[in-house]
Amino acid sequence: WHERVAGVSWHDTDVLVGTSDDGNTLAIAFAGTSSASDGITNMQTFEPNNHSSFFVEGANNRTVQGSLHRGILNAYTRVNRGRALRLSHNCTSDASSYSLIESLHRRFGHCTADAKKQKKKKGAEKSMEKSRIDSSHELQGKDLEQGEAIADYVDDDEPDVPGRLSEHKPEHVRETRKGGCHSRGEKLVTILRELATEALRTGKTVHITGHSLGGGLSTILALDIIVNLAEVSVSNLHVWTFGTPQVADDTFLRSAVRRSPRLQKFLLGRYHRFVTLSNDCRVDVVSELSARTLTPSKQNLRGRTFRKLGGAHGDIVHLAEPHLLLTSEQCHGATSTTERTSLSSNSTTGGNGGTNTRSSIAAHSMINYLEGISRESRSHPLQTDFPPILAE
Repeated sequence: WHERVAGVSWHDTDVLVGTSDDGNTLAIAFAGTSSASDGITNMQTFEPNNHSSFFVEGANNRTVQGSLHRGILNAYTRVNRGRALRLSHNCTSDASSYSLIESLHRRFGHCTADAKKQKKKKGAEKSMEKSRIDSSHELQGKDLEQGEAIADYVDDDEPDVPGRLSEHKPEHVRETRKGGCHSRGEKLVTILRELATEALRTGKTVHITGHSLGGGLSTILALDIIVNLAEVSVSNLHVWTFGTPQVADDTFLRSAVRRSPRLQKFLLGRYHRFVTLSNDCRVDVVSELSARTLTPSKQNLRGRTFRKLGGAHGDIVHLAEPHLLLTSEQCHGATSTTERTSLSSNSTTGGNGGTNTRSSIAAHSMINYLEGISRESRSHPLQTDFPPILAE
């Protein structure tokens, strides 16, 4: 999804939505940096929250104080054009699972994943209808036993769920030739808010996750629900971030906790921040880049200049302490020089499952996060089912 300003597209927010088979869990996953637009989003500065007035205190209409990362905030709050594509036709095979994403179907349910497949499907439906009519004619004049009837042909992939599709297509949504829907005018924040809050209000569990830029967007979505929507219970809300950049300063964090005390409890128990380490024990560079660039003004002249340009008022901080993911070398506790050299060589050249943890920049790779989680999957609450090549 993006924002169109003066003929230029800003931001490139990608999000994947899924449900569990039993309909009790909703997952919202934001993608990390994958385009030039994402890169520009990452490089934008911090700005005082009162510029956007997104986090506003209730009756007195005062904004939460402090600064937020402008690019990440806008990539969540301002993008209003995008494409919705249904990736699986089996996701609504159960009515309970469908209810979790009902708001998506109200908007995009009339769009197909593939226009050509839909055309073939309509042709097959006409053929089946003709066969049904022929069968009906053959049975005319014959005495049917009580309870016997002609079976209707139904599409097993499309069960009859009441209210599945909107009777009238939304005006801002149109079907594209390549499949899916194109939406113009409705903000992504509105869609995601409704999706998450409907699940939380019915007692379902919501997991929000993302790597890199996606982790920052996950954090903003969670803050939006917790701070701005006080009437929505967040006891079943969980956030999992991987190599997320810093999105706020300490002034904002303190002000937000005063505004919504439940934020502190959430950050201590259900906000999970994973960070990989390099072979020499340096953290993923992206996770600390903003703080290193916008150092406290009292330390040096460069820090004062960068902070003025960067819009930071307080100290740039993370919302929670990290869960550090060790490298293979650190995890196995290599002690001998020969063993350390061998493991370091594997990590550098990709011999160990394709990973590279030679530097803090290399540590940011998603494959290193997958490897780190796989090593802990037996005892860690975030279980994985990665292919054997990723497991140790």
